Amino acid sequence: MVEKVIVATDGGAASAAAIDWAIQRAGQGDIRLEITTVVGPRDDTARQSAEALLELTRAVVTAQLPGTPVTTVLRRGTPPHELILASHHADLLVIGTNHTTMRAGVLHSTLALQVAGRSRCTTIVVPAGWRPTTGTVEVGWADDPTAARALDFAAREAARLQERLDIVHAWNSPPEITTSAAVSAVTVGERIDTHRTLLADAAEGVRARHPSIEVTESLAAGPAADAIRSLAGAASLVVVGSRGLGAFADLLLGSVSYDVISNSPVPVAVVPQEEQPAEVYPVLLEASV
Repeated sequence: MVEKVIVATDGGAASAAAIDWAIQRAGQGDIRLEITTVVGPRDDTARQSAEALLELTRAVVTAQLPGTPVTTVLRRGTPPHELILASHHADLLVIGTNHTTMRAGVLHSTLALQVAGRSRCTTIVVPAGWRPTTGTVEVGWADDPTAARALDFAAREAARLQERLDIVHAWNSPPEITTSAAVSAVTVGERIDTHRTLLADAAEGVRARHPSIEVTESLAAGPAADAIRSLAGAASLVVVGSRGLGAFADLLLGSVSYDVISNSPVPVAVVPQEEQPAEVYPVLLEASV
């Protein structure tokens, strides 16, 4: 199967990292690569510069990928809107990002944070300065039907990269009023056993569907973002799922995805649900992960 990959560029360092990631992926399988940039609908000066950027980028890419179909598309409008629309016609959408903080992301609505939760296809967010590396494929998993597509995507990536898949599951103990410390300890122990069993069942399902890959399990107590971030340094790719829910214009991803995208030293794949709204604009939707 030939995979269509759209990679966005604006000529900056983050875009260069996104282009590099797409080039590496093309070397690992059959893809059709589209390089795109977005300018304002009436900005003719920017259009000329954008056309030059696209041609230069295409020349660089084709020199490294002889035989790979590479096209360029100049889009007019706002970058989030146009990239989300483009995602309806792609298998992967690749966007570079400069690391930010969760608060800065909320205040300034960086492009990756705006697009990742609403894209119709899987979005790969590549941090500026990224360099190819080997490591595990790390996937955040919750006991939730929306996590299934992220888990399957991560397994396919692990098989493609011939890397180990590490399934990360975090749990929190809610405040509970108990009559004694012993009762509380038993309750917490039971919760841990339940989560461990759920995680083991999920891992066994992946092993059955993807027998060629090694699958490990990481169970952590505390916030999910902390668990994922603590293991990201040993990963080549981090995968999270998106529910595509919410209705706040400035909060486009849940806190876990904000944290992971803003701080991961490696690319992050945000996998949407199978059914997403066909039109997400002009209303901005929050995607809780």
